[in-house]
Amino acid sequence: MPTGSSLDTGLSIHNGEVWVWGFRGSGQQGNGTMVVNQRSAPTKVKIFSEQNIKIVALTAGAYHMIALDENGDVWGWGQSGYGETGCGTGYVTTPCKVLNGKKITIIGAGEYFSAAMGEDGKVYTWGHGIYGQRGDGLRTSYLKNAKQPGTVHEVDLKGEKARLLGVAYETAYVVTHSGKVMGWGDNEDCELGVMTGKSICSGHEYVTTPREFTLSGINPNNIIQITGGNAWGQVLLNNGEVWGWGRGASVGQTSNGSTHYTNNSATPRKVLDNVAYLYGRYVGSAALTKSGKFYTWGQTSGSAFDIYGHKPTLRESPHGVIEGFGGGKEHLYYWTFDGKAYAVGYGAAYKLLPNSTKNIPWPGEEMTFLLEDD
Repeated sequence: MPTGSSLDTGLSIHNGEVWVWGFRGSGQQGNGTMVVNQRSAPTKVKIFSEQNIKIVALTAGAYHMIALDENGDVWGWGQSGYGETGCGTGYVTTPCKVLNGKKITIIGAGEYFSAAMGEDGKVYTWGHGIYGQRGDGLRTSYLKNAKQPGTVHEVDLKGEKARLLGVAYETAYVVTHSGKVMGWGDNEDCELGVMTGKSICSGHEYVTTPREFTLSGINPNNIIQITGGNAWGQVLLNNGEVWGWGRGASVGQTSNGSTHYTNNSATPRKVLDNVAYLYGRYVGSAALTKSGKFYTWGQTSGSAFDIYGHKPTLRESPHGVIEGFGGGKEHLYYWTFDGKAYAVGYGAAYKLLPNSTKNIPWPGEEMTFLLEDD
């Protein structure tokens, strides 16, 4: 089923294999070719099937892909102008292994950077860092000597060990075993907590090394998922509650229509209850509840194609009970228990439908792609 989170490229894991469709103009197909026609059928990445490598997690930035296999190895491919694949700079047309010898448990990708957490609680970043999102104390486009494959940065967590990692648009978060929440990158509109030297949550602050911040009213030990987007963050707690902070319009809090949202806040606000799985990307979120209900919320203006709703909005599928979902920067996929998948949102590059680039409103249209081996 569709699971990827790229801008114009569709991604899916099926029986441990990775399938790619839509835009494939910067090596995204992963089979050694720079460009594949975006109207071509979904095609699997051959190296994984040929080497009997089972992929268990898959994510993407704007134009790069990061995969995690069952052995804890990380793979990267696609556009790598800032070293965001972990495989050097330029275009990476065949997946390369990143972090050799590390046992990785969580992966994440921002727009042009990537991160991973090991089972030992260490966190690694690579790629773009002009907003501090690598957490290495610098604001530079890419790591020094990034043309060497596998160049990554081990983030200094100040003696802490991470148990959770979350990657947002231009920021990253960790929750540590000792119960601390830390973040780095662009603290836009209080996405990383209270902004230094400001009395309101508006504008930017670039945090270049991990900084602890408080989620008022939340016990960090109860956090089971942390995520975020452009200027906002969210957590899912073990009791099913979702709480969000930062830019109000993206966490289900309506704005007054001004340039700066008056309800931006470093203090978390509860968004939803009874949630089993939470998804966040760019300007919006989606959640599947423990009772099988599907909600979306986020910004409803600008480039969001109005697929979220300004508050948690119930999306009732006319196609049957929703089993799971995934998405991308401005689109969402969901699938039902009968095995059919449906798409909503920004349709560029034929990533939603095989014969159309139209934008699709709710309740979506069935995806009718045929899988093909390359």
